[in-house]
Amino acid sequence: MEESKPSNYYIDNDEFYKQILNYKAILESEPLAPFPEYLGECFLQIANNLAFRPNFIGYTYKQDMIGDGIENCLRYWDRFSPEKSQNPFAYFSQICWWAFVRRIQTEKKQNDLKMELYESDELFSDMTETQSVDFRTYSNQKMIHAQNEFQKGKERKKKPKKKKIPFGIDIFLV
Repeated sequence: MEESKPSNYYIDNDEFYKQILNYKAILESEPLAPFPEYLGECFLQIANNLAFRPNFIGYTYKQDMIGDGIENCLRYWDRFSPEKSQNPFAYFSQICWWAFVRRIQTEKKQNDLKMELYESDELFSDMTETQSVDFRTYSNQKMIHAQNEFQKGKERKKKPKKKKIPFGIDIFLV
C-alpha cells in the first residue's frame, strides 16, 4: 500500500503541478478549453490562506486583496514554466503576495488623498466662517499659491551657468 502525505497541507503541490501540465497540454489541442475548477480552487485557497498571515490580517479591504490575488493568478498562470520549477504553489503564492502589496499601496495612496481633501475642506470651512470668502476666491488663492510654489521650484532647479574657461586653441581666439 502506498503511504499518503500528511493532510495538514491545504494544497497537494504534486497534484497542482500535474493539473497545470494537463491543462497546458489540453490548450495546445483545444485553445478555448474551459479553465479547470481544481486550479481555480487552488488559487482561491492560496489567496485566502495568505490573507490570514500576520502581514495582512488587519486590513479592512482584505476581500479586495484576495480578489486581486486570484485575478493575478488567473492572468499569469500561463507564465508558470515547468522547465524552471516544479513548485507551482510557491509561484502562485508570490503572485498573490505582490498583488496584496500593490493593493495596500493603492489603498494607502487613496487614504492619503482622502485625508488631504478632508484637511483642505476643514481649512476652507474655517476660512468661510471667519472671513466669509466664497469658493471662487478660495480656489483662485489656492491656484495662485500652487503656481507660485511651482515657479519657486523651477527657479531653485536652475543652476547658474559656469563661465567657460578657454582651453587649447580657444586661448588664442579670445
